Amino acid sequence: MIGKVLVLGAGVAGMSATLDLANAGCEVYLIEKEKEIGGKAFQYSCKRTETCQKCSACLAYQIRNQVEHHPNVRLLPFSMITGVSGKPGDFKASVRLLNDTRLDLGAETTLEVQALLIATGFEVYRPKYQGEFGYGLYANVMTAYELEFFLRQFSAERVPKPERIGFVQCFGSRGQATGRSYCSRVCCANTVHLTLKLHFLFPEAHIRVFYQDRQSFGKVRFWNHMQDAANIEYVRGLPAKVLGYPKGKVTVRYPNTFQGTVHEDEFDWLVLATGMIPPEDQLEEIVGLQLERNRDGFYAQTEMGTSQAGVFVAGACQGPKDIPQSIAHAKAASGQMLRFLQRLSSL
Repeated sequence: MIGKVLVLGAGVAGMSATLDLANAGCEVYLIEKEKEIGGKAFQYSCKRTETCQKCSACLAYQIRNQVEHHPNVRLLPFSMITGVSGKPGDFKASVRLLNDTRLDLGAETTLEVQALLIATGFEVYRPKYQGEFGYGLYANVMTAYELEFFLRQFSAERVPKPERIGFVQCFGSRGQATGRSYCSRVCCANTVHLTLKLHFLFPEAHIRVFYQDRQSFGKVRFWNHMQDAANIEYVRGLPAKVLGYPKGKVTVRYPNTFQGTVHEDEFDWLVLATGMIPPEDQLEEIVGLQLERNRDGFYAQTEMGTSQAGVFVAGACQGPKDIPQSIAHAKAASGQMLRFLQRLSSL
């Protein structure tokens, strides 16, 4: 056994790092505040149409299955870390169990580990006031994350076919009003996946995407797919107002900045491509660790891991990432941790 380590957060990054560390011979404690491991990636829907879209949603299932059956992994779901003391190579982490309502059960244990890896992921942006773009006011205005959950449970027999579907990009990203000026990086490609899936399910529906500009981050090929898809239209210009009429629909008032015109159109569904933000309670969860954050509020990373020796970060808690990027970052972080443990053993 190389050593004992603790991974905080069982999303796709936490599970990937756990698997790499366990395969290398570490005994890994994997702590997750939710009832099940998997994180947000486990809630994403498969975007398969006639062929696989390579959306990577299935990777979360594959990694989770390996983690759950690995002999070197100790799963601690419905748990929270309440304090960390000690020094690099000799940390003591206090862990407390929760119940279904997240109330403290009082059962607490102390884990002695040599290093910690933080993989607490991200939160989905929620509007600070009710009614932004109609979210929270109109039932047919939803976030892209809520659409993912809907598609996982989709039944053609129970869902009225929409005739017009709108997507609004950069909802909670790249805007000074929200305090989030950074790009969340994953929203554009995810919208492409979702629109192609909806086009497959509702081939007669017209889909319109309102955007500022298109960010591909290595996925340029998807824009070529969009050009070939009938009934999918991109309009450069974000909505200025969403109105709750006529009944059962919403009316979107928007500019077309290429044409220099203003329009109003009705939609059956309006999907908000929500940005990724760092969880506000991260430092409160990781009591005793004074980790630095970058200018966007995510954990800052150094060549040695973080600002605190023996503590490492992986995945979207370090910055916006999609599933493959989170997995790659987790593998890099687990490599850093293994090198740290090797240096300890040589002392």
